[in-house]
Amino acid sequence: MKKNLVLARETGIILGTALILGLSYNAFSPKPLPLIRTETTIVASDSLITALATTTSAPPNSTQTAEQTPQQQAPQHVQSLALTPQTQEKTTAAKPATLSKEPLKTASQHNPKDSSPQSRKDVPAQEQAPKAAAPAKALEIRFDQVEKLLTNPDIMLIDARPAREFEQGHIGNAINIYTPEFEQNIGRIIGIPREKPIIAYCGGGACELSHELAENLVKMGFTRVFVYVGGWNEWKQKKP
Repeated sequence: MKKNLVLARETGIILGTALILGLSYNAFSPKPLPLIRTETTIVASDSLITALATTTSAPPNSTQTAEQTPQQQAPQHVQSLALTPQTQEKTTAAKPATLSKEPLKTASQHNPKDSSPQSRKDVPAQEQAPKAAAPAKALEIRFDQVEKLLTNPDIMLIDARPAREFEQGHIGNAINIYTPEFEQNIGRIIGIPREKPIIAYCGGGACELSHELAENLVKMGFTRVFVYVGGWNEWKQKKP
């Protein structure tokens, strides 16, 4: 009986000490660990995977802009002002200028009705203030979805495990960026187009390296980031 009490007391002391050390670390560390893991990923739909499996990221088409004539590039009211001196003299001689009796309105004398919600409906959509885009999020994908995505050569794979595990085996043409060393490897991905589809994975199961890597990529501005939750352990079982 006494041994059980002593064991329970020692266990309580150990747990209490570990709790105090953990809270102290979070209090003074510049990068505290979250007490409760927040979900930063959602599951990708099959329709999205199918679309990306057959689509590659291409640069915007600038041919149309380069081939536009000056009349197409400038608004019509600006073009009407581009008259030669001879044309302006003929126009003035044909129709003498008349002064308007109505005084000009200054910015402070504008009609308040012009800023009403009803008048703003007449403003073209392209001239209205753009809405803030929703932040991108990493999407979790399954084994079959990874297989489908890898049919597209534009897909990029990043293995988030340590280098020694990567060298023992990895998926396809994956590159290795160990998540705790992400900042040292920024130079390897800084020039990659932000719309390029990227699959991050690690060992799978309880491994969180792939989720942390995906979160770092999203913070850098990448908009098509996926996390293969099964990871290398599932892949090598299903693809011996």
